[in-house]
Amino acid sequence: QATGRLATTAATSTSISSDKSSGEDLRTLLARKVGRIMAACFALLAGPSVKTKSAVLLLLRAVIATLHGGLERYLVKLLAQVDRCLVDGSQALKLDALLLLRDCVELHPPASVQGPLLTSSRLLPRLVGAVRDDWYKVIAEALRVLAAVVGAVRPSPDSCYFADIASGDCQAFVSCVYDAIYSRLDALDIDREIKDCAISGVGKLVSHFGDCPALTPQLPGLFALLQRRLENETTR
Repeated sequence: QATGRLATTAATSTSISSDKSSGEDLRTLLARKVGRIMAACFALLAGPSVKTKSAVLLLLRAVIATLHGGLERYLVKLLAQVDRCLVDGSQALKLDALLLLRDCVELHPPASVQGPLLTSSRLLPRLVGAVRDDWYKVIAEALRVLAAVVGAVRPSPDSCYFADIASGDCQAFVSCVYDAIYSRLDALDIDREIKDCAISGVGKLVSHFGDCPALTPQLPGLFALLQRRLENETTR
């Protein structure tokens, strides 16, 4: 029953921006209820039911889409729950968690997600682990999330979470992301969707961190590999 109610609420909230109730913008009303919604969601995410957790993640995606973010105050706790779903959940729940994580990263201001993403010692390794998963849907979505994280960490040349892109922390981050993406980019016998996501992901990394000392030495070999992909009709 809880799962059914959550799914209904999620479906309703996706159209909330176009409805009016007694002259009040329902998006504003939803924003006022976020605290209660999050408290209920956190309680359900702590439970044992995988179906309920998936429904909660669906609801939260609808809330984020409707408010175009709006969960800044809850991101630290929410990403901790996402981390749990990536470890303890089924493959389907893991995919749902990755989809929610990408929405969190893409629809919130970069400054609000940088800290929760990078101060956690577990989340980035979890994403790398998801890139090495066996299910192609999880792999492809993990690559999309990594690309979104790259854009959030350094949204512009003059705006970066790391004070110095030559710092050890920044180079460790770039190397970790590059190694994860390259492991799929270099493979030949993989799904087409994975290939596409790997190419897009490494392009995002180069465009945002191409001047990082950890990545610069890799560029000649990377460009040679991309040229070979251009010569392949499937990946062109």
